[in-house]
Amino acid sequence: MRKRMLPLSRMSGSFPFPQHRPAAVSIVLRKAVPLDDSGGTALCSRRLDDPTREVLAILRYTCHRIDTELAIDGNLAKPEWLLAPGASLLDTVTGAVPVQPTTAKLLWSERFLYVAFACEDDAPNATMTGFNDKLYEEEVVEIFVDDDNDLRTYIEIEVNPLNAVLHYAIHNHPDGHSLAFARTDCRLTTAVRLDPEQRRWTAEIAIPFTEFVAARRSPPHPGDEWRMNLYRIDRPQDGSPDEYSAWSPTGEVQFHKPDRFGLLIFADREGSSPPPP
Repeated sequence: MRKRMLPLSRMSGSFPFPQHRPAAVSIVLRKAVPLDDSGGTALCSRRLDDPTREVLAILRYTCHRIDTELAIDGNLAKPEWLLAPGASLLDTVTGAVPVQPTTAKLLWSERFLYVAFACEDDAPNATMTGFNDKLYEEEVVEIFVDDDNDLRTYIEIEVNPLNAVLHYAIHNHPDGHSLAFARTDCRLTTAVRLDPEQRRWTAEIAIPFTEFVAARRSPPHPGDEWRMNLYRIDRPQDGSPDEYSAWSPTGEVQFHKPDRFGLLIFADREGSSPPPP
């Protein structure tokens, strides 16, 4: 599912996120509708070739600012994470609820974009430990961020259950050809916690805003909007089919579909007044 690529570790467990299972959705033409109990919404429309079918357009995630920097240790029971809205990942082809559900959350501060994943997993399956190993060949969580909204260039970050990291800069051309340029050093802070008793693992990531060089301004201001998608690959060891999950499903087993990226909306502290227009 990937094009040819050109050429931090901490582990320590409880699973603090509540279950964010998507509820049934009643889609109305050109209305923002709830996707689940987390407060996420999508803009919806009808297909021109089949007006009886309704399709999701652009998902939106509101990312709240925090005043303090988080200690990255894989613990998602911090008050900041518990208050952040959850985003449920769905089967990237069908949009169905996966067998192994995943919830993601984001926050931001003056210096960092924070990302958290909480993954149900009967048996985490990973062996790779090197920076920029081909983590996507095993189990992994991923975030793609397009900071200039051109839907062609974006960063790709992956973390596996052993806390190995992959960090690429992607150039996706309109003809379908894409190039991936690997970072030569890891500037991220990541941590993973495994909870075998609960059959879950969590990943916590801090991405410095200095990594986002194409943005109109970085760090962003409240009200700024970038594009992003969130993914997970789960490869069961019992012979069950692999699961490919996405926050914004792509319709195929292919994550490099920037036209399906949702909106990452930077907001002020939760409860603050909105910024002036």
